[in-house]
Amino acid sequence: MATNNIYSPGERLSVVCTHPTTPLSGQPVRLGILTGVALADEGESIASETTVDFGPGVWDLSVKGVGDAGNSAVVAGDNLYYVDTDINDGTGFLSKKTGGRFFGVALEGVDSGATTTIQVKHVPSGAPSAASLAAGFLKTSVVAGAAAGDVTVTGISAADELLSVIRLNRDATAANIDLSDVTSEFTITAANTINNTGGTNTTGDALLVIWANRA
Repeated sequence: MATNNIYSPGERLSVVCTHPTTPLSGQPVRLGILTGVALADEGESIASETTVDFGPGVWDLSVKGVGDAGNSAVVAGDNLYYVDTDINDGTGFLSKKTGGRFFGVALEGVDSGATTTIQVKHVPSGAPSAASLAAGFLKTSVVAGAAAGDVTVTGISAADELLSVIRLNRDATAANIDLSDVTSEFTITAANTINNTGGTNTTGDALLVIWANRA
């Protein structure tokens, strides 16, 4: 018999959430690719941790009638997504924006542009959005480095998620290549463009760029 089980079924756990910064009881939360609902305020049981239900369930949650192209009514059966920038400490919302993490399915409707508390079926897949998978999800490109500022990455879009930028730094003899992680310096600023204004000058080097295709 297996002896390595920690929790069964392991759906309610106390964790340090990835997002939001300070979860509140009853709101959606995220741990990496997993989504769930906080059962208590952060720190209520263990300092800096939140007890989260990551399993299947039906919850009353705030949902906004908005999608990728703007305001859009939600109808029962629509997929709903967790977008970090739309979730905050207590007043955030789920929506039909496919750039977020898939969260679950609406069981009731929301008017276009309105924000309403409705019943939501949480689906604990932890999966990326369907749009991301259809579009290829992870993409990579090796591009030429440049002075701090705009760097062209063909194929990346403003709606994508930048995951990693690795600097391939050649020494003067080109005999060795050093790798350094410069991800924190970069953001996606426009289609085909990442930017690290004020960051490292990578002229003469190469950059390995990895992103999640969410367009």
